[in-house]
Amino acid sequence: MRPGASPVRDAPVYLIGIDPGLAKIGLALVHHDGERTLESVRLIETAKDDSRKVAVTADDNRRFFDLATQFLDFLDQVPRNEKVMVGIEGFAYIPGAGPNLLKTAQAVGVIKGILCANRMMPFEFKSSEVKVRVCGAKSASKTDVQTVLEKEYPNLHELLEAYPKGKREHLADAVAMAHCAFEEYAQRRLYVGGIL
Repeated sequence: MRPGASPVRDAPVYLIGIDPGLAKIGLALVHHDGERTLESVRLIETAKDDSRKVAVTADDNRRFFDLATQFLDFLDQVPRNEKVMVGIEGFAYIPGAGPNLLKTAQAVGVIKGILCANRMMPFEFKSSEVKVRVCGAKSASKTDVQTVLEKEYPNLHELLEAYPKGKREHLADAVAMAHCAFEEYAQRRLYVGGIL
């Protein structure tokens, strides 16, 4: 640990951020060891089969399997026996969302199941909470959040540029989740006496 570092905020930890869904899942990995480094971002996509040759439930199961396989591959980046904190975006009930909301909930279940099986506890953060943790204000826009994150993680802009514009939001949201996971980690170490 560098001279003058805080034992509460500077304890080594890997931070995983997740923007969940079934069609598109944003993932981010940050390593903190006195300083935070954005190691990688990844977008998992599971396209549905519109051919009508496969039952919807069977196709959904295929997509859940694809999601699980790719998510496990992403987790391989995290060294064994290292401390890990996971932030995942919480979602609220949206009237009329019906089947899409159910599929998102099932995808979250797949993700959380894998995390728990790997002894990684996920912490949920709502959109309003993310704005406060990243920008310090509930009124912050998504642009405000991304601007702060790009200052915190200088390579974020370059990593996002590798993806089409319409898909970058999922990755930026995942980085925000990793950022929130760090804040949660620091608070728990402070208030629980450094148990984590």
